[in-house]
Amino acid sequence: MPTRFVKADIHNHLRTSSRRHKGEFNRAVDVTSRRLGNGGILGLVNFSDARYETFVETPGYERMAVGEQRNAIYIPCRDLLIVKGQEVPTQHGHVLVMGLGHGIHLKENRTVEDTLKEAQGSSGILIVDHPCYVAGIGQYIKEHPTYIEQFDGFETHNAEADLWLPRVTPRHANQEAGKLFKSLPDDFLGSVGEIATSNGHSFYEVGRSWTGLEMPTSYA
Repeated sequence: MPTRFVKADIHNHLRTSSRRHKGEFNRAVDVTSRRLGNGGILGLVNFSDARYETFVETPGYERMAVGEQRNAIYIPCRDLLIVKGQEVPTQHGHVLVMGLGHGIHLKENRTVEDTLKEAQGSSGILIVDHPCYVAGIGQYIKEHPTYIEQFDGFETHNAEADLWLPRVTPRHANQEAGKLFKSLPDDFLGSVGEIATSNGHSFYEVGRSWTGLEMPTSYA
């Protein structure tokens, strides 16, 4: 099957606030297209809100809903795919879930085990995000390494985690995440993908970090 290389920044919030502004859809699409190029994939991640659902209903370029669950949209004029995600706070840190259906919002502040069960029941793709940064589940993974087999991806580079503030955020969080990933049981490493994301909260951060993927030419 023919493939092509695409850039994917699957962990991005666009703004700290979930409020949308006039013309923001087209601006976000244009910025993402410039940063990620043709075929780019942006994960627009909810956090205690419905910013993905609000965004995809904002006026702007023509778009096509993807799949029965409407968990992504494709913008033909920019050859760009925007996928829904949710960053879920648990009792032991955050978990990133991609591909949830339109309007589905996982419950927050439960155990990691209960969160994983609900996410899997909703056909979510599970990612360990910023494990050694603020609100990461790195310590939980260290204490329960077999849980890694339930995840599909592991952020070893999160651009926001590179921002170190003395006495506020952990230093060298990405380096520690890389060490943790390499220390995981060999049986699981082959099935858990290593990824880089921006975790951006502004338009300036879109595509700051990304993962290269080999995708079918007609993946959208």
